[in-house]
Amino acid sequence: MAVPAQVAQKTHDALCSAKTMDSAQLMGLLACSLRTLQRCLRKWGCLTSFNCNGQYYALPHVVQFDQFGIWEHYGRCFSRFGNLKKTVASVIDETTLGVTASELTSRLHVNAHSFLSQFADKHVFIREKLASSYRYFSSDPQRAAMQRDNYLASVEQDVRVSTLSDSVAVKLLLAWIETPEADPMELSKRLCQQHVAVTADAVVLFLKQHQLHSKKKLK
Repeated sequence: MAVPAQVAQKTHDALCSAKTMDSAQLMGLLACSLRTLQRCLRKWGCLTSFNCNGQYYALPHVVQFDQFGIWEHYGRCFSRFGNLKKTVASVIDETTLGVTASELTSRLHVNAHSFLSQFADKHVFIREKLASSYRYFSSDPQRAAMQRDNYLASVEQDVRVSTLSDSVAVKLLLAWIETPEADPMELSKRLCQQHVAVTADAVVLFLKQHQLHSKKKLK
């Protein structure tokens, strides 16, 4: 069923004024079916929200993307990359250091912890545990390796391996020899039990500097 031009224009203007509307609101204004609404949305070039079950729409000239390509309006989020999967992949790929789930939450304006697991096996990102938290890197192995190296280099600026005293370095080395399969957080906890304060980041850098751990492949 065709929508009268005057009705279509009024609905277009209403959407422009409201900035975002859901499908129920728009069908009510157009007095049309979902299929007819979809035709109108395509004609107007509308963007679909990547959250709220993709039920909200916005006109392209209304949307104002931030530096990460995201626009949020009353909890309804839109992306210049498209749907949630494409948005997560693209935002992570564009970072130089990779991101944590909390950092991704801040950039997307939605709780990343609630959906990251559903993309774990879909080649959207590469996840690796570094020190005490997981970081998410590009799905491209070469870019992921670069992001990982950049991150470790940035950490090294804050946590200098050289600040470890000789006695602490020896204890860390002995702990690694005893349990070479232990991750940095486990080694940090082991030393803490010996009343030696060494952060997990410092352990990562110490092992890297002395090539005690071969670089593991990102998974």
